[in-house]
Amino acid sequence: MTSTSQRPARSAGIILRGALALLLLGTLLIGIPLALLLLAGSPVPDHVPTVDGVASGLTSRDDGSLFIGAVEIITWLAWGAFALSCLTELAAFLRGRQAPSLPALNGTQRLAAYLIASIAMAFTAASAQAATAATSPAHAAERAPSTEAPAPQAADQKNHDLPTIHVVRPGESLWGIAEEELGDGDRYKEVFNASRDIKQPRGIPKLTNPRLIHPGERLAIPRDEPVKKKPAPHGEHGQKKTKSSGHQSTTDRGEHPADTPTPHASPPAPTPNPPTDAPTPPAAAPASPEVKAVPAEQTDSTVPAAMLYSGLAASGLVGLLAMKRLIQQRRRKPGQRIRMPEAMSDSEWTIRTSETPDVAELLDRSLRTLGKHVCEAGGALPRIRGIKLHDRDIELFLSDDIPAALPTSPFQSAGEGTLVLDPEQVLPADELGEGPAPYPTLVTLGSAGDRSAVLVDLEVVGTIGLVGSPEDTVEVLTAAAVELATSRLADHLDILVVGFVPELPAVLSSGRLKYMSTVADALAHLENHARDVAESLADAELSQARHARATAVAEGAWNPVVLLSVVAFDNDQFAALQALIPGQGALGAMVRVPGEGTATTAGLVLPAASGELVNLPGVAPIALHRVTSPSYEELLDDFTAASDVESIPDPRWRDVPPEPDDHSEHPETHASRPALVLLPALQSSKEPALPQNSATSTPAEPAKTPETSELTESSQENEATEPSQDATATPYIRVLGRIEVQGRDVNDLEPGKRGLLVELAVFLRLGENPSGEQLSRALGGARGAWSASTRVSNVSRLRAWLGKDSDGNNYVPTQRNRQIYSIENIGCDWTDFENLATRGLRALAKGNAEVGEHDLQRAFALVKGRPFASAGPDRYVWAEHIKQEMIAGIVDVAHVLALINLDAGRYAAARTVVTKGLDIEPGSELLYRDWFRAEHQAGNRQGLNDAAERLLRSLHDLGLEMEPETAELLDRYLNNPFQERKSSRPTSL
Repeated sequence: MTSTSQRPARSAGIILRGALALLLLGTLLIGIPLALLLLAGSPVPDHVPTVDGVASGLTSRDDGSLFIGAVEIITWLAWGAFALSCLTELAAFLRGRQAPSLPALNGTQRLAAYLIASIAMAFTAASAQAATAATSPAHAAERAPSTEAPAPQAADQKNHDLPTIHVVRPGESLWGIAEEELGDGDRYKEVFNASRDIKQPRGIPKLTNPRLIHPGERLAIPRDEPVKKKPAPHGEHGQKKTKSSGHQSTTDRGEHPADTPTPHASPPAPTPNPPTDAPTPPAAAPASPEVKAVPAEQTDSTVPAAMLYSGLAASGLVGLLAMKRLIQQRRRKPGQRIRMPEAMSDSEWTIRTSETPDVAELLDRSLRTLGKHVCEAGGALPRIRGIKLHDRDIELFLSDDIPAALPTSPFQSAGEGTLVLDPEQVLPADELGEGPAPYPTLVTLGSAGDRSAVLVDLEVVGTIGLVGSPEDTVEVLTAAAVELATSRLADHLDILVVGFVPELPAVLSSGRLKYMSTVADALAHLENHARDVAESLADAELSQARHARATAVAEGAWNPVVLLSVVAFDNDQFAALQALIPGQGALGAMVRVPGEGTATTAGLVLPAASGELVNLPGVAPIALHRVTSPSYEELLDDFTAASDVESIPDPRWRDVPPEPDDHSEHPETHASRPALVLLPALQSSKEPALPQNSATSTPAEPAKTPETSELTESSQENEATEPSQDATATPYIRVLGRIEVQGRDVNDLEPGKRGLLVELAVFLRLGENPSGEQLSRALGGARGAWSASTRVSNVSRLRAWLGKDSDGNNYVPTQRNRQIYSIENIGCDWTDFENLATRGLRALAKGNAEVGEHDLQRAFALVKGRPFASAGPDRYVWAEHIKQEMIAGIVDVAHVLALINLDAGRYAAARTVVTKGLDIEPGSELLYRDWFRAEHQAGNRQGLNDAAERLLRSLHDLGLEMEPETAELLDRYLNNPFQERKSSRPTSL
């Protein structure tokens, strides 16, 4: 946090800049028109010129007056544009809203915005400085650092009691903030009442009118009763017995490497004292750390809460989990399903509700844009001490002054060694080129009370020392390990984990983590890397790895090594570490140090104890991110399951035929397919029309045939297989593509509730009678679980919107005594898809070919796009497992229809089905192999080449390699001559 002695100097700089801005603004708005009037007179002519006069002026020899007149007119027009920009920006500022963009006036509008903002900041700083001077004696004691860290339990209790603070952004309203934070805009009064007495920063007046809020104003978001553990959307999680895992240090498991210190075994609860047999503390060094951290006194109402995963870590983990499940789907056998937990774990729920993929992508592009501009200028990357992320606002805190000529775009100077992002200057991804990641060792330390994330660059800081027990240190180091292992801010880096999480490298399989059992092994690895970096830099005549990245030379110095150790270092080991870090760069470390107050040369010393806050210079108090042992166990289970590519049989889809045996001499003969030899009705050469695929089509009744009667012999089976009611008569929910509730107009809902209530309807329809607690958590999503009042009001709104059925019953029944929520008598395309598909597969297995194909075609016609295609990034988090089931079902149906069409010689129909399935799941090589068969059997070499080219593009986009079965089949088809298929059926496509 900025020291008291620094604030007057910073305020004086802001006031001076504002005074200069006021002077410049007055000169431009008043001085220029006065000068024009004095020098050239009024721009309005005293008479209307005649035609002859105009013609004479244009044809006669110019004595310079025409040029002067043109300059005068252009100057007046430029002044008018600037004046209009100032009026627009001033009006928006006074209203506390975002100014509209003026076409063709971007430059003048940005200048006007900067000048007005500088003037406003100067007035605010002056008011705040006066207020500070008046109250400084009273607050001197509050700013004094605490000599005793608060107890973890007290900190946790205080975090529960204090409200969350929301900082108003331009364009926000109190109702919208209540909608975003509490899930119900009607609760804006609660926010208003809780915020009336909050002291506002920088001279902003207290909140007195709920209709008038200002950017930068702090609002208190009331907390509902604290929930110790949030339940999962379906079922209860976290009640399984926690097994022993590598989340504990090696010392906790009783493993004692020969050359490492041996702390005590893990006690039931963390102890604040270091182990009695801890190594000798390193000798005190005279060099002062670059940054110091001390426990923060919890006097500010904006108290940060500890988080399990940072937004960057969560985004990386979600992306890695999605890739693993994509690989599972690719390796899945027809009719089987990928391995997944029965219900979403608390850990997966947490990372999905914490991820900020848009912010991670913006930060990555912003830093790469900066690196590209620095590279083009031939300069060195500025040393970044830290970064603060708040939504899409990004601030860089520089460690050193940078040359004035060095480009900093897309960041602009905010004074005091701070750069702020201008999003309009960030280059698109296709213009960034292939340069190296400029800051690969950035990692999130923790979060401030305004929900902003605070990052540090380990390459610049050097060594971060963690003071605390092995248990607390492991939690902090695990959070850093999972973020660095999946961070998109690095192209590649090696992460050495010493004494903890030994199974994580294999489970994540990101190629970055390496487990080391001893400090000696880790130091040897660091020394070898430092030697390689030094040689690469020497060859390029450079001194720092960041210089190599900026100039895109000395590739051996680009990728750093980061050491994370829960095993405390002894004197000699710590001295060896400090001799390597920071040095020439490309190295960083977070290690446990054996005692509070130990003097080290570490760049940053942090208390690792849970519930303890730390102050960083220039940054509000932060709570360190940490991954607790239960969350780590669930993370291991999720990624272990996702890494298993062996699919499991699903009884509902047991009738899906296997993939053809393509090793026969005549691939057009498929005698090995018992499920498809019973298709005599398909031997017609006529290509039947595919079912309609319009947005309003609904499942039609199957043809009345003896086969149909066989499928519906019992009322129970008939009820399970018949499709839902007509969507035009009753509400009908669609999720196989864009999400919608047909039969109801979303415009009948109040703005701000439409998407939320549609999601509520989908959740109730696809969920298994969720409880109120499960519903509140699922629909609250990243914003936090709904309160009981919010849940009741939203369910009531949905009940009123959906209405009643023909019998007068509510589609959304009231709960009465049992707190179970549901939707009744409303159809859904996914339910109809499952019923039609499984019924069609049973018909094929029984030899009812015509009925089976008809039902499968009707099921496939329900698919309009990828499941939940229109879901927002922070919505439908609960639907991830259902989505994987939908994708598998769609691919299976597409595969079976392709085989049916191949057997019937309908190659165009087979290709149409396959390409639609690939639009849903682009990585399915099962469908690509079906496509190859269709083109090969049709004798269409160009079609085969086109299919292979599309596969290669898809694999490149997904970052995957071709499966061996696909490569073998494609090689055989491309290298063997095409043979005409001997059949009376047409072979042309």
